[in-house]
Amino acid sequence: MTTNYNFLSDKEPSDEQLHLLMKAVLDEVKIRSAHAQKKFEELQKKQIIEAKERFKNRQFLNEQK
Repeated sequence: MTTNYNFLSDKEPSDEQLHLLMKAVLDEVKIRSAHAQKKFEELQKKQIIEAKERFKNRQFLNEQK
């Protein structure tokens, strides 16, 4: 049985083809989600470090007054 499916076809996909297609989509979504989560966590960590540095600098400036 052919597991390839052409969306331009007038024929509906078989249950097996539909299952494989949905599994492939799910796998791709999981990969993209993990990548996006990693990028978000890296950005969040960077912004926290920058915010702490700004706070530290402001404290230092306030102590100098």
